[in-house]
Amino acid sequence: MRAAVVVAGLASVVAAQNCNPSWNVTSAGTCMDNCAIQAGSAVMPNFSLNSTSADFVSSLAVECDRANINYVAFMTKAGTCWLGCPKDEQNDYTQRAFNQTCAWYKAHKDDKCAAAGNSSSSSSNSTSGAATLAPLTVTAAIGAVALGVSALLF
Repeated sequence: MRAAVVVAGLASVVAAQNCNPSWNVTSAGTCMDNCAIQAGSAVMPNFSLNSTSADFVSSLAVECDRANINYVAFMTKAGTCWLGCPKDEQNDYTQRAFNQTCAWYKAHKDDKCAAAGNSSSSSSNSTSGAATLAPLTVTAAIGAVALGVSALLF
């Protein structure tokens, strides 16, 4: 049953959005991610390390763009937390993950997230696109919650 919920949730998220499909940077570790999420959420309400999220690229800005108004606050809070992480995670972050993450951000910072199935062609009925997008967003949110809860249960 739990596996079915995970699969259904993941399928909903994948079907609902087509965001950042080129993201290929592996995490430096759970502790480093948790610190980033804690620091990011303090400076940006929609902060997300989920690469399929529409907020992902703007979330990377607080880590990678020194001109971002939240950069110093993020790095101060995250950096303080990162000091408590295992040394191997800290080393992986400073020697690989940070550079790869920010290189990807620099190349993709202007990318836009589009709902799956959307195209750049226009439609004569502008409300039909909006009506389609809202259920997809809700489906993605429900799928993400189901996936997160299932991950906690395993």
